[in-house]
Amino acid sequence: MTMPTHPGQLLPWAFGLRNHEGLYLTVEPFGNRINVSSKVMKNKQIFVFEQPDGAGSTVALRTHQGRYLSATSDGRLESTAESIGENERFELVPDDSGRFALLSSAGFYVGGHGEHVDAYGRTLAEDRYFHLNLALHPQMNIWNVNRKTFMHLNADGQRVTTDEVIPWGDDAVMSLQFVEETNRYTIQAANGKFLDQSGSLVEEAGPTAQYGLRLLGGQVAFQAANGRFLSSIGGDGVCKATKPGPPGKDELYVFEDSQPQIKMTAWFGKKVSVAVGTAILASQSQTGDAEQFQLEVGDDGRWALRTHKNLFCYINGNGDLMGDSETKTQPEARFQLEFFNEKLALRASNGAYITAKKNGSMAANGHEPTEEALFVYEMTNRPRLVLRTKYGFLNMAGEETGNLMCNRAQPTVFHMHVKAGHCQIKGPNGRYFAPSDDYSKLAATSVEPTSLFLEFVSLSKFAIRVPGPAGETKYAKVHQNGAVSADATRIDESTLFEY
Repeated sequence: MTMPTHPGQLLPWAFGLRNHEGLYLTVEPFGNRINVSSKVMKNKQIFVFEQPDGAGSTVALRTHQGRYLSATSDGRLESTAESIGENERFELVPDDSGRFALLSSAGFYVGGHGEHVDAYGRTLAEDRYFHLNLALHPQMNIWNVNRKTFMHLNADGQRVTTDEVIPWGDDAVMSLQFVEETNRYTIQAANGKFLDQSGSLVEEAGPTAQYGLRLLGGQVAFQAANGRFLSSIGGDGVCKATKPGPPGKDELYVFEDSQPQIKMTAWFGKKVSVAVGTAILASQSQTGDAEQFQLEVGDDGRWALRTHKNLFCYINGNGDLMGDSETKTQPEARFQLEFFNEKLALRASNGAYITAKKNGSMAANGHEPTEEALFVYEMTNRPRLVLRTKYGFLNMAGEETGNLMCNRAQPTVFHMHVKAGHCQIKGPNGRYFAPSDDYSKLAATSVEPTSLFLEFVSLSKFAIRVPGPAGETKYAKVHQNGAVSADATRIDESTLFEY
């Protein structure tokens, strides 16, 4: 969908269409049959909304097979179109409760029951309405259109405000969760509490902490139980549901991908920082905003490092590492990441590794990833961790067994503590991820913390490295039957976890 321009990585509009019986519109992979029969949302129930005519309410629905839904002139609904024409255009027609109907270009509504789905409804009966279940990773940054700033948990831990120019730290990671019983959404802050329509944060997500979504030209508004819309008001943009409709710019938000932020420690114990001047130095003992860097991957697989000043790291003509570039596309601002368990190396465009000297200066002059070129790295903005795999969300199936399943419709929220580069992931049962003796299983079974290592691979995806019994490389791996093992020897699609 068409979105306003701002610094981060926008999320695509991917949804499941859920009817009044709690069943999802489905496109079967064989025969392209369309039905409304599934109680769960998986890959074949997911559609990506595209706007062929720019911002507005006209959409095309791309299926999991990369084709488009079509409404023929005689009322048939099909899913085989390879491009967007007139029959592939639908109008989103909202009602006051947060539901939507799909109106075809011929003027008929999509709907039906079971195997009988058509685009020939002349009136808006119950079977012609759908609720939209977001098929996105629930942890995201949320940007206000009018203020051009992000939601975050305020320092007092009691409010959500909209006053961060850059979503820095875990306080800016918001969790948006779909409530199946009500077809509404909760907004969960970094402290685990839910945003109430009054603006307070509450422990339980009751009716006043649930919101209906309204899509408006590629942006979203949140309608509370009181019928009013969530708004960012006052000097610091406190989030409260105070505005009657229709929503204006203060009530419009954009979802953005929450990218990884890390801190790095040099071989002599100092944190890499941009606290002083424009040079990047390994000079600080404590970690603040200036000691955290956001990793942003490009199409070439190389990474840019954004600072808390909304500028980028690069190497200058002398090879020194600087932090004041306004752009990240030039070769000097792109780095290759190499992982060595709890440490990483940064390789610059000149082929040399970034090294740190005892005086704190950093430059691209290392020929090998020696001690001076290795930095202990720790991910800082995912203490609450939700993981999605190619088959579904990672879920802990039972407290006693700690079994992990990778194909669930709903996620489990895990807790991740990173210390000196060693990641410890804990389940709701209070036990830590650990491999079985033969590495055929990864589960939350260990009373003692077990060290795991993260390797960032692509946009919002990492691999989880599990140390082998003899120090060899092994990775967590997901299987179509839902099992999770720790026996992969290389990174591929089955070893990637979206965070």
